[in-house]
Amino acid sequence: MTPKPLAPVSNPASPADAHIPELHTLLQKHGIRPTRRRVCILVWLFPHGATRVVHRHYSAEDIHRRARKEGVKMSLATVYNTLNQFSRAGILKRVVAGQGHSFYDTNTSSHHHVFYEDTAQLEDVTNITEALRHIKKNRAHSRNQRIEIMVRVAPRTGPNDRRHRS
Repeated sequence: MTPKPLAPVSNPASPADAHIPELHTLLQKHGIRPTRRRVCILVWLFPHGATRVVHRHYSAEDIHRRARKEGVKMSLATVYNTLNQFSRAGILKRVVAGQGHSFYDTNTSSHHHVFYEDTAQLEDVTNITEALRHIKKNRAHSRNQRIEIMVRVAPRTGPNDRRHRS
């Protein structure tokens, strides 16, 4: 059975709406049913489509505010559930930056972050050297609350699994 085409999520002339079929396919590829709310959230996260990603960090509150602004009714709990579902599927990366600060990153590749506690902003850094340079540059205006480095290790799935070989 072919699903019904989705109605536009914002202004019908919006360039983001041109990417709805692509985002619909993205959800299906990850085994997620493309509901109107899920597609709305994806359009807001990926306004240029899934292939031309502009890397950004969003909080659930950011998405909820956008929904209210656009007149799309959805609860904050629905936003959290949807973002967490996208994160589990690998569409987004969830970044916990401290007590009460979770972000959803459109850049799912391995990279580092600097979190500014005073503004609750999260910034990408591509490598540890860049992060250390950033810390040194801002030393006069701030202090390091803490530095955390996490290395995630996964078991090999079989003898031909090359993803984890050094």
